[in-house]
Amino acid sequence: SKLVRVLCSNCKVPYPPTPEMLKKLGLPEGKVGQLFKKGGQVLVRNKPEVCSVCNGVGYMGQTGCFGVFPIGDEERELIIAQNWSGLRAAMRKRGLPSVQQAALRKAVDGMTSIEEVTRITAAPKPPKTKAATPSS
Repeated sequence: SKLVRVLCSNCKVPYPPTPEMLKKLGLPEGKVGQLFKKGGQVLVRNKPEVCSVCNGVGYMGQTGCFGVFPIGDEERELIIAQNWSGLRAAMRKRGLPSVQQAALRKAVDGMTSIEEVTRITAAPKPPKTKAATPSS
């Protein structure tokens, strides 16, 4: 499970996704009419001002993205054996939703942004190591 930030309902900005974006995300082209991104500003008397609801952040709160599935005998054996790649393969074979799919559903529903989905599902970056210094 992962947490994603929830877009501010007062200032989120709708936009039409490109066919390339939908293809990259694995979303059907004709089914998704718009997605949303963070705003942070609202128009007051035709003048942009910082959103008073989210203080210009563009997000308000968090929500969870969960991959929930029933565990059968096969999955139980894979867990006991600590065979995590086998467990993921069994879940995919059964067509069970992943955390990424749950996050994408929240983006399509307008609850969060694609940037948030990418942030929580991207591969972790390796830690930076200090450059070796010659010893004297």
